[in-house]
Amino acid sequence: MNYTVFDIETGSLPLAELEAIMPEFEAAKNLKDPEKIKADIEAKRAEWIDRAALSPVSGQILAIGYIGADMTPEVLTTRQGSEKFLITDFWARFSEVNTRQFIGFNCKSFDIPFLVRRSWKHGVKVPREVLAKWGSERIIDLLDVWKIGNRDQSISLNNLCKYLGIGEKLGDGKYFAKMLAEDPGLAEDYLKQDVLLTQQVAMRLGVVSTHEVF
Repeated sequence: MNYTVFDIETGSLPLAELEAIMPEFEAAKNLKDPEKIKADIEAKRAEWIDRAALSPVSGQILAIGYIGADMTPEVLTTRQGSEKFLITDFWARFSEVNTRQFIGFNCKSFDIPFLVRRSWKHGVKVPREVLAKWGSERIIDLLDVWKIGNRDQSISLNNLCKYLGIGEKLGDGKYFAKMLAEDPGLAEDYLKQDVLLTQQVAMRLGVVSTHEVF
């Protein structure tokens, strides 16, 4: 079985773009003091900006990491090309071998929808099978495998890796944009570790074998 483990990292759009789409915030109805009203609105604004990277409307893809059975991680970032370049390259890899499985963690809820919606933004063609009613059977979400049909049994990648005793993440993806701007090497190492851990989870859960060839 051919497979590629992947992971995306996102960041918020530039502040000027965020301000253009930012909603109007209102203070809690019980507040009367002007200073408290102002502080409440500012807090809601800051929270919205803090979560902007999680939405394809207010966020963008900054990097995509890959790894196959050869155990060599690869990272592409917006320092090497535009977001459109990263997305186009991803779908090219996906379409290159129509039997290759693409494996991620929480990818059906986050990575793939984010990729699709940012593809629409840039006018990048999305493979038809990805947009099919039930999605592509070649996309495997390890979080779904872990849940075994029980939606309540969610877990983070980091906690699952700790549970399985296979290591842990090198930091928090929330700060990836800052890492990429200030220390690109550190950002790439962070993402390489993520795809390595995801691959290890795939092996431990029996989704792939250590003997499979990329």
